[in-house]
Amino acid sequence: MSDASVLITSTSVIPSALGNMEQLSTDSQGRYSSSFLPAGVYDVSAIQDGFVPTAKSVTVKEGVPITPLNFMLERTVPFTLTGRVTDTTGAPIAATVRLTQNSPVPGIITTKTVLGACIA
Repeated sequence: MSDASVLITSTSVIPSALGNMEQLSTDSQGRYSSSFLPAGVYDVSAIQDGFVPTAKSVTVKEGVPITPLNFMLERTVPFTLTGRVTDTTGAPIAATVRLTQNSPVPGIITTKTVLGACIA
């Protein structure tokens, strides 16, 4: 999976990141590689639109040059919202319907407003 984000965080400073978080992107084969990480415990997350984010903890050991950490992301289930907007008498009215995504699952939500109805 190309262009997925991989976030590495630590309670300690990551030298190459000048802070405690390094953000990477995967290549066209889904591969990523961090900069040098000192021995320690790191939280690593893989994130891509249309997939459920996944987080893992990994221990980088002293003297071990490569620590593999693979992710398998699960696709989110596509969904459609339909509904009708009316006044108190039941008459359809044109309205803007705004959707707020309160989910850790990233994705794109588009809305189309029609007289008295909303299709997302």
